[in-house]
Amino acid sequence: MCDHSHWMLGIRTLAVLLATLVSSVAETPKPLSSPLYMDPSQPMDARVEDLVSRMTLEEKLRAMEALWDDLCRREENVPVPQWHQDILDERERAVAEGKARFVDWETAKKRISEKLS
Repeated sequence: MCDHSHWMLGIRTLAVLLATLVSSVAETPKPLSSPLYMDPSQPMDARVEDLVSRMTLEEKLRAMEALWDDLCRREENVPVPQWHQDILDERERAVAEGKARFVDWETAKKRISEKLS
C-alpha cells in the first residue's frame, strides 16, 4: 500500500490533469496571462485550488467521477484504516449471519430522507 501523502499527491496530480483537459475544451475565452494552475513553479495545493475554483459544477462532478472510477480500478492501492476495516468486517459478518441485509441505493436514499424529514 502507498502512504497517504503519496496517494494524495497522485489524486491531486490526476485532478490537475483532468481539469486541465476539461478547461482546454471549455467554450470560455482564455485569459491573456497564464493561470496559476498552469505554473509548475507554484505549490501543488495552490495550483489545485486555483484550478478547482475555475471549474464549473459539471466539470467538478466529472472530475470526481473520473477520480472515483480510477480509485475503483486500483482498489488495492487505497489504504483502509484499521478502524474502518473493522466496521466493514463486522457488517459483512452481520449480513452473512442474516442479522443485516443490503438495500439498493434508491431505497437507502428514501430511508435517509424520511429520517431527516
